[in-house]
Amino acid sequence: MVSKSIATTLIDDTSSEVLDELYRVTREYTQNKKEAEKIIKNLIKTVIKLAILYRNNQFNQDELALME
Repeated sequence: MVSKSIATTLIDDTSSEVLDELYRVTREYTQNKKEAEKIIKNLIKTVIKLAILYRNNQFNQDELALME
């Protein structure tokens, strides 16, 4: 599990602003705070996993093209 401190070191200010806005939109759409938090938490975990794999050069050329 990714802790908040690790997430804040890996996510830049722009990404943080995007995630904040996405949370607001998700909460408005679902009308449920808990569900919106769960969705954003899963999204953050996925983004961090991809960032770690990218930084450690774990993707082949096809996967890099797909990510871009």
